[in-house]
Amino acid sequence: MPDIHLPQGVMHVPSEPFRWVQAMHNRREYILERLREDSPVVGLSCERGILLFTVSAQSRKNYEIYDRIAFGGMGHPADVERIRLMAIDLAHIEGFTRSVQDVTLRRLVNFGICPAVKHAFELVHEAPFVFRSIFAQLGETSRSNLFCRVDFDGSSGFNMSCADGSGQPYCVVGSTPASEAEMLEFLADRVRSINHNLEEAVQIAAQAWTVGMEAIRRSAFEEPDFDAASLKRKWKELQTRHSGVQMMLLDRDLKSDCKCRIATQDEIKGFLQNWK
Repeated sequence: MPDIHLPQGVMHVPSEPFRWVQAMHNRREYILERLREDSPVVGLSCERGILLFTVSAQSRKNYEIYDRIAFGGMGHPADVERIRLMAIDLAHIEGFTRSVQDVTLRRLVNFGICPAVKHAFELVHEAPFVFRSIFAQLGETSRSNLFCRVDFDGSSGFNMSCADGSGQPYCVVGSTPASEAEMLEFLADRVRSINHNLEEAVQIAAQAWTVGMEAIRRSAFEEPDFDAASLKRKWKELQTRHSGVQMMLLDRDLKSDCKCRIATQDEIKGFLQNWK
């Protein structure tokens, strides 16, 4: 290729920065498209601890990370598993080299998970993590429960329950910004306390999940109006079938050091069948 001679005084500006920005935009669009129809995850503080709720008949989405830390993720199952293993490794290294009390959600997210995920997202020639997630840490009381959402680009945000009402005792991740916005709006209207009993928390979380799924359906069919009848049908279907419902509880009442437990099918059936 012959050399290109620019006029005197005109400086050549390389195109690499633009290409990098365009590559980041393309990766973001690719990930959002892959996440578009996945099942949301809802986290909610309650009297006994923290509830993580989702529905998936194909793969598990809620996991224990450490004694008081749990994880709920949506996205590609292999990437969700990679994030889970990363979090477990970081937590146990921290607990071994320091102490169990030093294993905190803020340390894991800020100094371990987010830097690694951001680095992977910015490597243009390698596959990024296709996931969104909620991490939850059980506090000594409901007012000190902590949520953190971690996104595929390494960004994060913390929510803490507060007794004065200044906090946000819930967290969601959805497949689209619209579905997340509608779930958050629903929860802001329905969550009146940081001390809902477990049955109330399950019902609120299940309803928030159906709000998110209904938002995805309306987006797919380009229906701008909220369909209350369709939402009620989804609630009824979830109540009667409850197949694929996944619930993990960080249960403050457990006597063991590990506070994580998975709800049994009998518990799930009982909670959902008692809807009014």
